[in-house]
Amino acid sequence: MGCEKVSLPDYWYCSGSSQQRVSSSVAGQAKFFEGSNPVLLEVFDGQVTQYISKPFTGVFEQCLNNATELIFQLPSCDASVSSSSDSHINVSGNLIKESGKLTLKEVKDFSSEQVQTTGAYSCKYLGHRYPASVFYANETP
Repeated sequence: MGCEKVSLPDYWYCSGSSQQRVSSSVAGQAKFFEGSNPVLLEVFDGQVTQYISKPFTGVFEQCLNNATELIFQLPSCDASVSSSSDSHINVSGNLIKESGKLTLKEVKDFSSEQVQTTGAYSCKYLGHRYPASVFYANETP
C-alpha cells in the first residue's frame, strides 16, 4: 500500500522572489529586504511542508487541495484558532495548480517589531519524487 500513488507525497518546485519588511515600533522606521530562494513543497497527509526557502520554511496545515488549487496555513486553517492562538507567526500559501503561480505571505510579531514577508513564485509539478539537485542553489530540476 505504501507504494500506491494515492499514498505518496506530491512535490512542487518553485522559483521566484520574496520581499521582507521589518517595522520597528521603537525606532519608528521600516527596513526592506529582497531575495530569491527556491521553494520545494511536499503535499502529504493533510500537511504541506516547505523545504529550502529560509523565509518560509515550515510545516503547514493543508486547508484545500483539489485539482485546481492548494491552500495552506500556519498555525491553523481554522480562523478562530489562528486569531485566539498565542502564536506570533501567521503564514498562508496559495498555489494555483494550472498556472503554477504560488503566493506566500507571512507575518511575525515580536515585542517591538513586526516582520512581513511576501513571496511570488512560479512552480513546476514534480510528481511523487524530486531530484537531489533541488537542494543545490544554482540547479533546477
